[in-house]
Amino acid sequence: MREREADVQDIARQVMMEMTGEPAAAVAIEQPSILLARDLMPSDVAGLDTAKVLGICLSEGGKTSHSAILARAMGIPALVKARGCLEQVTPGQMVTLDGFAGLLWFAPSAAVSAQLAAQRDAWQAEQHQAKQRALQHASTTDGISVSVLANIGGPDDVRKALDSGAEGVGLFRTEFLFQRSDSLPTEQEQFDVYCDIAAALGDQPLTIRSLDVGGDKPLAAFPMPSEDNPFLGVRGVRLCLKHPELLVTQLRAILRAHQQHRNIQLMIPMVARVDEVRHVKALLQREADALGLDASTLPVGIMIEVPAAVLNADALAAEVDFFSIGTNDLTQYVMAADRGNTELTDLINYFDPAVLRAIEMTCAAGGKAGIPVSMCGEMAGDPKATQQLLNIGLRKFSASASLLPALKAQIRQTAVMK
Repeated sequence: MREREADVQDIARQVMMEMTGEPAAAVAIEQPSILLARDLMPSDVAGLDTAKVLGICLSEGGKTSHSAILARAMGIPALVKARGCLEQVTPGQMVTLDGFAGLLWFAPSAAVSAQLAAQRDAWQAEQHQAKQRALQHASTTDGISVSVLANIGGPDDVRKALDSGAEGVGLFRTEFLFQRSDSLPTEQEQFDVYCDIAAALGDQPLTIRSLDVGGDKPLAAFPMPSEDNPFLGVRGVRLCLKHPELLVTQLRAILRAHQQHRNIQLMIPMVARVDEVRHVKALLQREADALGLDASTLPVGIMIEVPAAVLNADALAAEVDFFSIGTNDLTQYVMAADRGNTELTDLINYFDPAVLRAIEMTCAAGGKAGIPVSMCGEMAGDPKATQQLLNIGLRKFSASASLLPALKAQIRQTAVMK
């Protein structure tokens, strides 16, 4: 929450500028430089010229702040909490920023400079090559075909996903439809968005996750009571089954959109038990009957992010058409560690044997039932995890669009260990 202070200040500043008519004071960079500051507002970062800003070094901030997230999304190397950097550097001084190791060099030796330059050149060449091949399908060195899809938050993300080599959408977070206004989106509004995205994808799949709010993700249009343990509270499918009016409108929009675009499929979050899936499917059938549509043609899958879902995977696989592993929540629940607590960083590790075992069990249950298993959590886009995931049996990855070229390149360099 402390790292979000800059967001609040930034919004207040922008509101004041709008009210007074004062123009925004953009950060002016005349030549390619490394930008040093105590901290930057998200709007400051969004307005940076990526051709002029080679890197950012902040003495405050945090790696999960929106400023840092924006910088990464824009491809700008960024260091945070580099205490003392402002006091030791003068404008115009030649410095070297190592974004890989998180270091700022005030006066690197010739040998260090040469090493860092070579590392930079190699990385840029890899990125360029990966982007050039991003639109090609990825297979391992031993000929195993792997599907690579994108996680998106709305229609504006589709073009970037396709340009980055996405072979469909493995996770469409529909929360943006519900969180962008003080009123719930209508059936028609949702229908229009789903159809627009599905049409843009052609025959490639669009996996629509049903509303995943509650607990730690409030909804202005549907106020909910606070909870002592929000991550263990009324969220995801639990909230939608407790308040079906949230889900029914969305199901109707998805059913109608699916009639026009057969590449649409439905994914249910936070499932722990078989009866939750059956309740959603019963609602789906009821609304399909009311609309005069056939619900049986709509593929229905679930996210595996609760340990109970892993242990119930065999029974759940008999009820659904696919699994998608959400490693962000699965890791925190398996390790009983709040992923937002910086004191528990060592426990929030998807390479932990317990988490890997949960992933392996899920893939095995999916394979036994003959249904596909994908992964849409952060781990899916991590090239360091690709080998292990392929060895476990994962054949479908879904990640942020910016990660797809490198992910495909890593898959092409990997052989599956039988």
